[in-house]
Amino acid sequence: MGALPLAPAAKEQGCYLMGFHFSSYVGSRSKQRFKLPWMSGSGYNEVTLFPNGIIALRMAEAAQLPAGEQVTLTDDPATMRAVDRRVPF
Repeated sequence: MGALPLAPAAKEQGCYLMGFHFSSYVGSRSKQRFKLPWMSGSGYNEVTLFPNGIIALRMAEAAQLPAGEQVTLTDDPATMRAVDRRVPF
């Protein structure tokens, strides 16, 4: 499974299929819109699959936060932008 190329007019909404969430992202090199598959787990660990063959793993230790602290998901495409800057697709 990898990124799914989409027609420019395709919906930008995410979807869920076979255990993966799919988020819309436009590659900086190709200018093509992709639905990138990603999944997250306990402590907001994240796995994202990219069309250029890269698999990004983001490891976190949110389960060990001090009492009263919470993980917030304010910037979902941050990993996608970071990989696209290093290895444009």
